[in-house]
Amino acid sequence: VPPDMKEMLAALLKARSLRARPKTARKIITAWNGLAIEALAETGRVLGRDDFIGAAKECASFVLSSVRGPGGRLMRYYLGGVSSVKAHLEDYAILALSLLSLNEATGEEGWLTEARLLTEDMIRLFYDAEEKAFYDTGADDERLFARARDLIDNDLPSGNSAAAALLLRASSLFGRPEYRALAVGIVAGAGGAGGAMREPLSHGNLLCVHESVLGAG
Repeated sequence: VPPDMKEMLAALLKARSLRARPKTARKIITAWNGLAIEALAETGRVLGRDDFIGAAKECASFVLSSVRGPGGRLMRYYLGGVSSVKAHLEDYAILALSLLSLNEATGEEGWLTEARLLTEDMIRLFYDAEEKAFYDTGADDERLFARARDLIDNDLPSGNSAAAALLLRASSLFGRPEYRALAVGIVAGAGGAGGAMREPLSHGNLLCVHESVLGAG
């Protein structure tokens, strides 16, 4: 950086320091941490980075032990020792997927056990057998006029595409063909093929699952 630019940056920083700092988000969101766990576990496994895997384990242990409500119900976020909103579909699916990657990176069976329990809870709380897809909110959550079911992949995978990815992967690991049937149902019955063809940029993760279904079929 040129000397004159350094002086300008220092002056700007000094002036900015006189103003109130913007507030920062302090919520520990379950789905977001699931994405981080998976990235750290996968990268650590591929690159042989034990520090990455260690960070993934610490994060997963914290979420599983702290982001819980009454009866062990997974919660949406953790803030200052409080978890007050029940986890959504994406939280269950993404966290369970991350634990499968952590098991693959470490060989530790405990992560596999936790992932299986989360998968079963996800099916029980969110699955709609009539529509062959999942709701975004749980059956034990606040009663709404209509339960949402978002199929659009944005910065996070949609709950349904994440659930389909989890079920397809878990089917092979746990020897549960019914899991694969649920994943196929999501892709075929929840607008996976048709919706993705009309708006492929809005269904990136679902298209990946669709490709995996075809490859495994």
